[in-house]
Amino acid sequence: MLRNLGARQMDYSLFPQPILYYLLGGAALTAFVVLAALPPRRVSRETALERTFLLSAWAALFACRWPIFLWPDPLNPDEGAFIACGMKARVDWMPWRGFDASNSGPLNCDILALPALFGAQMGFFSARVTGLCLIAGAICALYYTVKWIYGAGIARLSIVPPVLLFALTKTADFVHYSSEHLSIFLTTAALAAAAYLVRGMGSKSSRLIVCVIGGLCLGSTPFAKLQASPIGLMVLVSLALALIITSPRFSIDKRLEVLALVATLLAVPVAIVISLCATGTLMDAVIPYYLMSLDYIGSRPPVGISYLFLSAEDYTVFLTCSLVVILAAAGLLYSRIQFDRISVWASMTSVPLSLASFYAIYQAHRSFPHYLLFSVVPVSFCVANGLALVRYPDRQTGRGMLVRGLFVVFFLIPLGITTLEPSNDFDPQAIIPRRSAVAAISRYAKPGDRMVVWGWRPEYYVQTKTIMSTRDPIVERLLLQTPYREYFRERFMSDLRANPPLVFVDGVAPRAFAYDDRATDGFESFATLAAYVREHYTEQEEVAGVRIFVAKDQWDR
Repeated sequence: MLRNLGARQMDYSLFPQPILYYLLGGAALTAFVVLAALPPRRVSRETALERTFLLSAWAALFACRWPIFLWPDPLNPDEGAFIACGMKARVDWMPWRGFDASNSGPLNCDILALPALFGAQMGFFSARVTGLCLIAGAICALYYTVKWIYGAGIARLSIVPPVLLFALTKTADFVHYSSEHLSIFLTTAALAAAAYLVRGMGSKSSRLIVCVIGGLCLGSTPFAKLQASPIGLMVLVSLALALIITSPRFSIDKRLEVLALVATLLAVPVAIVISLCATGTLMDAVIPYYLMSLDYIGSRPPVGISYLFLSAEDYTVFLTCSLVVILAAAGLLYSRIQFDRISVWASMTSVPLSLASFYAIYQAHRSFPHYLLFSVVPVSFCVANGLALVRYPDRQTGRGMLVRGLFVVFFLIPLGITTLEPSNDFDPQAIIPRRSAVAAISRYAKPGDRMVVWGWRPEYYVQTKTIMSTRDPIVERLLLQTPYREYFRERFMSDLRANPPLVFVDGVAPRAFAYDDRATDGFESFATLAAYVREHYTEQEEVAGVRIFVAKDQWDR
């Protein structure tokens, strides 16, 4: 993927020269894999090595991924919708009143507004940087999860598979900002909290702080991605088990830890429910987020097991190599196993957690590659448990160093081969019609103006820096034949009348995603909307099939 981006430098000048990309990416990856293969050191040296190693992991991720930050169009149809909702959150932060991200939770959009607090411009660049920071944060949380259980040596190996996958991937669905990123970070941070507690160490205050962090992360998970709830539930069970097996049964300290966990677990859901009730928008959350999710799941047949191995080549390599390591480790357990309380907890956590992640992927009944991201951390945690239980990689012997080196190479070579294969996901010629439409819209709508885009073109909000007048970045649910279609149409018209936009854009046009037939999907297919547009707007221009309407009373605004 990135090789092709560099090769198209003459066609699209935003991207770096290939030699610069290879130098930076190669140097960062080399530093990372060399440090990962080093055996554990003395405590005095391990701290410095740990910091250098984690910095090398972050450097590898960003050095290999930075060209894709510059791609000016959505890499996935949902990416523009999340950013448009994040832009709307700066104007109306109330979830499901100001914006509705469909089956994605509001927190996925709220976090995209954070860069704006520091003066950064919201767009595809900031969203992709935010997404990769969340993945990098989750990888760091996985590192500390394993370190607090098995030590730094195994911890360094544990993040080799996810870092190499995310650094070398050429799958478009793995590099755009997706609705899975925040959920992955939240659940992995909570898993790290559980690993800290299960050690039975730490001061009273530090354990309380960790309980608070775990509770807040798990309480927030369903409002980041409802689909991640099975993973969050399994992490919650592991966290509860960690509390049970580490503190005296009815001690005051244990009661305080349980109270802190429960209180913070409920804090985010209770706060959101209270805010929804106070603004009279409770059903505006229940119908779009919960009831429509049930309809979403039930509208398709289940996906087959081939989905895991045929959706993305680099993920297939990651999963296959991980399964080989896990099975090989299981074959050695009979004579090498060394169980203790903590390793039993970790093993009992890693397998159900992986099963929960695959259930979360499966139960959506959609074969979208980005759903596979849910399983990366749980599978990597299983790999770490397998390595730790056979003990070889954590020894400073020749055999231990050989095992560490072979493990790194075992993932590096096949994932490296997949990233060198050509990819046609990013074609500069494909953005020409979009660019002409964006330029035309910008003649009538300025940054900060309110606008409505009919169809599935939320990137127009992002590229023109305009604000959604309605809470819907896309109009899929206004067109689909579902039991709730009339509810969404009434809500759309209510938003439109309450916040009339300066510009109305009908994005149903040739080559548009999902909706490209004006006869069946154009705004005229919604009679009430068609009458409203005819009464209040005048068609000014049509570019590449995209129709632009401007309010008749624009000069009075």
